[in-house]
Amino acid sequence: MSTRRMRVTHVITRLIPGGAQENTLDTCLLLARRGHVVQLLAGRLHGQGDTGPELMERARAAGLDVVVIDSLVRPVRPARDVAALFALLAAARRFRPDVIHTHSAKAGVLGRLAGRIAAVKAVIHTIHGLPFYPGQRSAAAMIFRAVERAAAPWADRIITVCDTLREAALAAGIGRRSQFVTVYSGFDVDRFRSPATPRHAVRARLGVAADAPLVGCVGRLVPLKGQDIVIRAFARARTIARRPDARLLLLGEGMLESRLRALATSLLGPEGARFAGHVPAGEVPDLVLACDLIAHGSLREGLARAITQALVAGLPVVAFDLDGAGEVVRDGVNGYCVPPLDEDLFARRLAELIADPERRARMAGAGRDEMAARFRVERMVESIERVYREALEARVRPRP
Repeated sequence: MSTRRMRVTHVITRLIPGGAQENTLDTCLLLARRGHVVQLLAGRLHGQGDTGPELMERARAAGLDVVVIDSLVRPVRPARDVAALFALLAAARRFRPDVIHTHSAKAGVLGRLAGRIAAVKAVIHTIHGLPFYPGQRSAAAMIFRAVERAAAPWADRIITVCDTLREAALAAGIGRRSQFVTVYSGFDVDRFRSPATPRHAVRARLGVAADAPLVGCVGRLVPLKGQDIVIRAFARARTIARRPDARLLLLGEGMLESRLRALATSLLGPEGARFAGHVPAGEVPDLVLACDLIAHGSLREGLARAITQALVAGLPVVAFDLDGAGEVVRDGVNGYCVPPLDEDLFARRLAELIADPERRARMAGAGRDEMAARFRVERMVESIERVYREALEARVRPRP
């Protein structure tokens, strides 16, 4: 297989804190470190829920060729979408990439189309999470499915971050099985295996006693992330477990923060929950490692980094059995997978872990090394690089 240097363009709608965005940035940084020439195209941050320029600043500080596409926005805006398509085409024609790799729904459609029009040698798309989901309005779900079906043939390969997403896409009529490859979303696993700041110091800063059970919940405070479910379940769990000293730590910020704070105060009192707000990526591992377990109530995920990072950190996880959660959370072994929206069982599983430190300790060591190996960021980028080369070679291989 060829090892020549490639020119690669990544396209994403918004470079905001989140699993898909961190995956994209990590891929760009490591590809550049491996000798490839990398360009990153992203929409401008504006609007409610767009939190902070941290990832954009990291990309520029690392010397990446970052181009902001003002017209690339998340909502459907026909005039701006056409303008974004032309801007992506212009960027591709200037940079002349060998590979264009798209992420997220809007950038995925427009970027793949731009790649085909510009005759880019290989077009790759990653599905971090499908844009349609159970409970969504039927008209919106039908439109999103139709658009994804139409865009699938524009990609040479479609990467999914878990096998469950691949099967869900195929069941919805998106793409051909031969297009798909699973590449788990990697990260710096070493940071989640040993804290940079001692656990007792982090807890002291949070105002949490050393022996108080601390339940973490990581994610942006936006609809479908399920923090309201976690707060309600945690309130019941600490009553069942008879641990009124248990505390809940929520990492993230977003449009629902004031509503969630009010809910936490009403159910847990003024001291029951800690809201950490926006946490820079470098500080997340120490906060996770200060917890005793992680509760993840999201109702729409591909494979949540909050789950995989917790398992690498040696923390048991309670999560809904949605999308890729069941591929890594082995029920009763390293955590619990709960049927979606079963808040009663979610609360009881939390209570079992809050009340039983020995069970938490047994679960902590279950498959931790295996998870660290599977989710190492270097392994992810090596796999993605292999996908690029195979797609490029398939394009130039003579047909029989």
